[in-house]
Amino acid sequence: MSLGELMHGGRVKSPEENLVFAILSRAVQDLFGVRDGSARSGTTDAVMEDSLTFFTAEHGPWAARRKELCEAVSIDHEALRRRIVAILESEAETTRGEHRDVSHTGRARALWAARKAAPAPETSRQRRYTADDVLRLLPDQPTSIQNLAQMLKTGFKQLRTPLSKLEGRGLVERTGKDVYRKVPQSRKLAAPPPSPAPLIPMRLHPVSKRAISNYANVRQIVHGLLIEPHAFRDLIFATNGDVSEGTIRSVLNNGLLKGELSRADDGRYQLVTSALPQLSVAANSG
Repeated sequence: MSLGELMHGGRVKSPEENLVFAILSRAVQDLFGVRDGSARSGTTDAVMEDSLTFFTAEHGPWAARRKELCEAVSIDHEALRRRIVAILESEAETTRGEHRDVSHTGRARALWAARKAAPAPETSRQRRYTADDVLRLLPDQPTSIQNLAQMLKTGFKQLRTPLSKLEGRGLVERTGKDVYRKVPQSRKLAAPPPSPAPLIPMRLHPVSKRAISNYANVRQIVHGLLIEPHAFRDLIFATNGDVSEGTIRSVLNNGLLKGELSRADDGRYQLVTSALPQLSVAANSG
């Protein structure tokens, strides 16, 4: 079965299904490329890594998102994952006529091989990495926290603190939202000393000793507010400090990963249109 045949596993019957099919096709092109000129010739490794994680993750938010999209167009998401892995692991796969349309398979296979070669966790629990560990293992090309966590088989939250420390020491830099790379050696030598950390403003609304921290309750409160755009600070004010800030952050991060929320360039979050019916049902049931 060719990539085109696999992606057409279900009949597209509506504009919504056409949109989902276009998203899946774009992800295939970002991972493997095409020679007909429709793919972006300058696809970055970070984009390819996102597509690789989307298609190969066996569990977690990426796998859940793949399942959601595939089921919308009657494609077996596990069969799609196995097919993509087979292409990544078979040298002969692109030499046959059925795959003559792919052009970036070598790069995709290199990323897949590097991910498989990443060290396995020492125990069943997620391994904690120090800043020096992360600096040593961080690839030279820009890499997102999510993909680095997938490579190191740990949670992306475990990597935020080491990366922040490395950024403060001028050893790594951000190239996008949650995307980091090592600072080139030539720039390290000429880099000025880091500026002092900004002062943290005083909290205007102290968190109550009995602040709401139950995830399901906080999620319902936050999603209700995010019918209109709000920044994180706005959510704290809107809840008058009665809701756990840490749980609000978890709701926001998980909402972005699951596609329930969007985040604008100005840092404001908003509930995506597809999540509004779910919110209405939850409110009516309450």
